[in-house]
Amino acid sequence: MRPTPRHRAFRRAALTALAVVLLAATPVAVTGCVGMPALATALTRIADAEQILNLLQTIVDDITHSNQVTPEQQVALQSAMTRAWVALNFATRAVNGAKSLSEADTQAAFTDFRNAYSDLSKLLQSVGVISVPANGMSQVLTGASRGRAVPSPLALGEP
Repeated sequence: MRPTPRHRAFRRAALTALAVVLLAATPVAVTGCVGMPALATALTRIADAEQILNLLQTIVDDITHSNQVTPEQQVALQSAMTRAWVALNFATRAVNGAKSLSEADTQAAFTDFRNAYSDLSKLLQSVGVISVPANGMSQVLTGASRGRAVPSPLALGEP
């Protein structure tokens, strides 16, 4: 099930507020509480990935509603988007449920998301929606968002 714009806005605001609280607590984390820097990093990656998926969801909705892709491609694109959203949701739950978090835990939580995003990116490239990433950025090649940059999510690692 795709999140509604209202749900996305609420979730983005909640994640931003949580990130601000965690960043304010970083000095405490540095002086003694193990796991807080990794948690702050994980939450930053989640918020970044969510913003990029929102952008890609808008692009996919635009091209499917304007019939720029075949019905088979529409199904494949919606399926790939759903898989990426579900994988990000699982990563979010894994991070939120962790009592302590290391960089290795963070990387493990995002494994499924990295795979799902890679598949989505390849599919978007194959139907001519985005360009092959260069220096961590792709370009939208079609639709109302033509020319817009799409950064690679932080959860994928360094570009």
